Order: sequence, then structure tokens, then C-alpha cells
Amino acid sequence: MLPALCLLAFFVSLSCQKDPLNDFCRRHGHQSVVVDDRLYLDGGFVNWNPIAQNVLNYTSKSSIISLVLRLTQIVDTWLLYNDLRTSPLGIGSPELHADLSKNGTIPSVSGGMLWGDEVNKRFYLYGGNYHDIAPEIPELFSYDIIYDQWESFGPPQKAISSVSWAGSVGVSDLGRGYALGGWISNESMAGWTGGPIAISTLLEYKMDSGQWTNSTGPDNTPRAEGAMVYLPASASGILVYFGGIKTPFNNSTIEPSPMNLIYLYDIAGSRWYTQRASGNVPQDRRRFCAGASWANDHSSYNM
Repeated sequence: MLPALCLLAFFVSLSCQKDPLNDFCRRHGHQSVVVDDRLYLDGGFVNWNPIAQNVLNYTSKSSIISLVLRLTQIVDTWLLYNDLRTSPLGIGSPELHADLSKNGTIPSVSGGMLWGDEVNKRFYLYGGNYHDIAPEIPELFSYDIIYDQWESFGPPQKAISSVSWAGSVGVSDLGRGYALGGWISNESMAGWTGGPIAISTLLEYKMDSGQWTNSTGPDNTPRAEGAMVYLPASASGILVYFGGIKTPFNNSTIEPSPMNLIYLYDIAGSRWYTQRASGNVPQDRRRFCAGASWANDHSSYNM
């Protein structure tokens, strides 16, 4: 066993020495948010270059070799950002920076919620899957952009579940964060002993008052791994959710949520609507990215 342990220690040491700017090949499962033309990237996983030597999901007859290779996909503990106003590389790709603070008391999770607050120049981190440590009592963490420091805002004052891979979006104009569905598991929720289950509710966090609310989703079907965006339409705006999966029988049976089935939530009226999309509908997908933009006069919206 000694040679194997030495080999493992070597690979762990090698991973710790990697540079987050020059050595990374790909990143996934992270949280991202844009505040004041900066794209912040937090948590998730990273694979190092060269990818041929740092493979993902490698299968080997040797359990020792397989374990060593899986260690090259490590939890990303850095807080990174791209300055979207610059493109010094000359190829349309903003420069990536890794000089922001993130101490060991702040968890590095995958599939969490990151809500931007451009008014108060901060963003909020909640939920997600823990990997290096067991999940603890759910806490809301916040990063102060101006002072480059993290704070814990403590646990929610209500019985709010800590989920991963919810469809989530932050709305700076309203000072709110939203998340629909998501997974509860022993990686996201302290003391959870059962298998992973999806939920059906809509989570809301009011940034100014610190108030949490759980309300009904578009139906009672548990769902997760979809995408949600905000559109500044109607009185207070609309949330748009699509894609991902659902568990309609409240068991391990998973079904895709078709990409042409769009759920709309009118924030002012607290009402859900369903819209069927037409045209060249994409194939079903889960754990994907979505964004939204619109004309200056709000005459059209694109997602």
C-alpha cells in the first residue's frame, strides 16, 4: 500500500500547485453571476491541462489508477472573475483574474445559487453540493465586492431547504433572489439520510430585509436542473423557467422537462403561466446555462 499512498500524495500535491489561470482546461458545475460588467465564477470543478493527462470520468481495471486520475478533477476553491469591459487578448475573450479573497470558512460547492446585487455591490451564495466536507446547517454567504470580503448572514429564519441544481436567478432591480426546484441530498442538506429528492417549490430571498419565502411552483411536480432567467416585463418583471428534469412520481423515476414547455411567473401577481414554444426546439437538456437580453425600449426579449 505504501507505493500507492505515495502516488496518491504526489497527485494531490501536484493538483495543489496548479495555477487557476494558466493551467486550467475546463470548468463545470460552478456558480456564476454578472455585477457591474464583471462575470464572477465561484466553486464547481476544474480539470487541468493537458486534458489527456487530467481526464474526467476515467474508467480503469485498476482501482488505484482510477482513483488517482479522478483526483485531477478537483473542487475549484477560487473566486474568479472576467472583466467584460476589456479584451486584452485580442480574440474577444475578457481576461480572467484570480486575485479575489475566499478563505476556508466559505464553502466551495457545485450547483449552488449565486444572486447578484448591483445596488449594494455584492452577491449571495446559498445551497449547492458540498464535496470536500459534509454539509452543515444551511447558511447564506455574501461577498462584498467593494471591500473584497466574505460574510456569513447565518441560516434562514424559516425551514428553508438547502438544495442544489435549482433553476435560480438574482434580480438586482427588485433586490431579490429566486430558485425553483432543486435536489435535496446528503451533499446539500445536513443530517439528510435518504436518497436525493427533488422539490417543487419556489424559493425567494429579499436582500434588503433578509426575509425568506417558500411558495408553490407552477405545479406540484418536483423538478431540478433547469434554467431560470428574469425579464423586466409587466409590473414587476417575469421569471422564465425551462428545461431540466422532473420526478412526477415522487420516486427515483426521472423524466426530461421538454424544452418547448416554458413556465412563466408573474412576480407582481404571484401567478404561474405555461407557454408552449414552437420553431426549432432544442433537444432536452439539464444542468445547462441560460441568459437573457432585451431591446432598450423593452419591445423584444431574447433568451
